[in-house]
Amino acid sequence: MVPFITASLPGPEAAKQPQTITLPPPYFTAEAEKIAQVAEIQFKQRVMEKETEKKISEIEDAAFMAREKAKADAEFYTAAKFAEANRLKLTPEYLQLMKYQAIATNSKIYFGQDIPNMFVDNSASPQARGADSSEQLEFLTRSEKAKKAAAPRTEKEVH
Repeated sequence: MVPFITASLPGPEAAKQPQTITLPPPYFTAEAEKIAQVAEIQFKQRVMEKETEKKISEIEDAAFMAREKAKADAEFYTAAKFAEANRLKLTPEYLQLMKYQAIATNSKIYFGQDIPNMFVDNSASPQARGADSSEQLEFLTRSEKAKKAAAPRTEKEVH
C-alpha cells in the first residue's frame, strides 16, 4: 500500500476587511507614562540604596582593617619592648644572681649518683629511724642491691 497525502490548496481569497488603528484615549497614555515614571524612580531608588549599602560596607571594612592593624601594631610593639627589656635584663650577672637565689630558696640540695634513691619514703622502716642521712643512704643502697640479687633471672640474662 502506498501512502496517500492530500494537500489543500488555498481557495479563493476571502475579502479582507479594512483595519483601522485607533489610538487609546489620552488618559490611558498619561496613566502609562505616569506608571513608567514611577517604575523608573523606584529603579533609581533601588540602585541608590545598593550603592549606599556598598559604600557603608566599604567604610565598615576600612574601619575593621584599621582596628585590626592598630591591634597588631600594639602587639608587635609590646613584644618588641618585652624582648628588648629581656635582652637588657638577662645579663650573665643577673642570671647568676637568679641561680644563687634559686639555690638559696631550695631547702635541700642533693649531690651524687644515687639521687633517685634518696627520694624513696623509708620513714616507716625501723632501721632508718634515728639514723642520719649517710646511714639512710647506705641502708637504701644495700636494700636495692639485695632486691636485685633476689630477683629471678630471665632466660636472656642467663644466656
